[in-house]
Amino acid sequence: MTNYQVLDILKHAVSMLPPVYARPDPSELGPIASSKSTDTAIKNYRMLPEQLIYPLRGPSLIDRRGEKVFYFSGGATTHWFGYARQHALVTGIRAQEHPSLGLRLEGTFEDAYDQTRELFFTHGADLYYAGRYRCLRIEEVIGDHEITGYLNYHIIPNTFKAKMISAAVDAQPPRSSTDLNPPLDFKAIKELCSKGIIKFEVVALQCMSFDHEVFVALGGEYRTPSVPVVERFLGMLSKSMAHSDTPQLSDDDSDASNLKLKRGTG
Repeated sequence: MTNYQVLDILKHAVSMLPPVYARPDPSELGPIASSKSTDTAIKNYRMLPEQLIYPLRGPSLIDRRGEKVFYFSGGATTHWFGYARQHALVTGIRAQEHPSLGLRLEGTFEDAYDQTRELFFTHGADLYYAGRYRCLRIEEVIGDHEITGYLNYHIIPNTFKAKMISAAVDAQPPRSSTDLNPPLDFKAIKELCSKGIIKFEVVALQCMSFDHEVFVALGGEYRTPSVPVVERFLGMLSKSMAHSDTPQLSDDDSDASNLKLKRGTG
C-alpha cells in the first residue's frame, strides 16, 4: 500500500463523519485575535460567563476555568475535510521506545485521545476559533488497525518534514543527571525518521458543535453573512433529496495549514 493510498483511505473516512450544520464554512469565519495574543484570547474564553458557554450541559461541566483546550500552532500537518471542511486529520509524534538506541518519545496526543475540547488554531498571523472538537484515534474512524503501520516519515509532505523532525527532537523527555546517553540531535533523529524507525501518528478531530455566541464574544466576526442554521440544514436536506439519500460531502483540503498540538495547554 502506497502513502497516497493510505492518505486516500484516511481522507475518505474523515469526510464521512457526521456534519455539524451549525458550523459555518471556514471562509466565513474571521480570526478572533492576532496569533501573538493567543494566551490572552484563551484566558478570555475561560472567563466567559458560564451560561454563555454551555447552557445545555450538566452541572459538572459548569466551571470552565480549569478546562484544557486544543491549541494548534506550527509543526504538524492538518487537513480539513467533509461538509464545510469542518473535520480534520492531524499528524503528530507517536509515543514509542527504542531501547537499543536509547530513545524514548512522548506522544503528541497522549492527553488528547477521546477528549472533547474547544479548538483554537493559528494560521499565518491570526488566531481562529474552530468550535468544539473530539480527538479520535484513527482506528476508531477507519476500523483498520493495520494501517497505523504505514504512518511513518514518508507519508508526510516534504514541506513539513523538517518541522516534524524538530517535533520528534522536542518529544524526547528530559534526561536525568545520571543518564549517560544525551538526547539525540536533529541529524540523528532525521536519519531514524528516514529509515522508518520513528513512527508518526494521525488522529482525527471531529467537530461536535459550534457556539456562535462564544465566537462573537471572543471577538470573531463573520466575513460574509452566515446562513441561519435552519436554512443551512433545509438547504442541505433539499439538495440531498434531489441527488441522493445522503448530503454530499466535500473533500476539499485547500485549507491545509501547518499546525501543532501544544502539550500541556491547560
